[in-house]
Amino acid sequence: MIKVEELFIAPTATVLETLRKLDETGQRILFIAPEGHLKAVITDGDIRKFFLRGGTPDQTVDHAANYHPLSVSVSERGKARSILQEHCIDALPVLNKRGIITDIIFAHGLDLDNRKQVDIPVVMMAGGLGTRLYPYTKILPKPLIPVGEQPIAELIMDRFRDFGCHNFTMIVNYKKGMIKSYFNELEKNYNVDFADEEVFMGTGGGLCLLKGKSKHRSFLRTVTRFWM
Repeated sequence: MIKVEELFIAPTATVLETLRKLDETGQRILFIAPEGHLKAVITDGDIRKFFLRGGTPDQTVDHAANYHPLSVSVSERGKARSILQEHCIDALPVLNKRGIITDIIFAHGLDLDNRKQVDIPVVMMAGGLGTRLYPYTKILPKPLIPVGEQPIAELIMDRFRDFGCHNFTMIVNYKKGMIKSYFNELEKNYNVDFADEEVFMGTGGGLCLLKGKSKHRSFLRTVTRFWM
């Protein structure tokens, strides 16, 4: 799945570099969008017209780009398909109120990875006995049960990290020493703190341990639960 940013090209890139990127992405359009702000588009058709005007591959792509591209706002996203058909174009960028590309609608239905980057705390309920995974959890706590080469909890954190989350709190109880040791020794690019349950407090009971400890008005909560 292509990320939106993979279809961005710098205005200082050469036409030859742009052709190579069009080939790499397999698409017929790229966007000049500094910091996500739409400024221009460049298609394979724009480049053909550029060459017919006497342009050369070593010139910068801003000489060939279209600085008056069509776009649609987030609120008018539903009109995208009709605009694509009316103007016989392959793609239409979707812009937020600040003119930033949030998505791209393709005539051929390509799916883009347009996940928003957020940085809010994530709380993981990791104190249960993991009875559904017994006898494995007799040796390891459920957050450390491996799926492939990584423990369940680490896989979940990596997925949240893809969305920009950096701060995690694990509410721990059963075999909490093993959980703490693993994450304290793990080389990672995010922070993991722990809240200790002295007694089992149920699925959501441990959240009361965080009262007054977070400056954020909201957080994400994930419960590691696998039905067996």
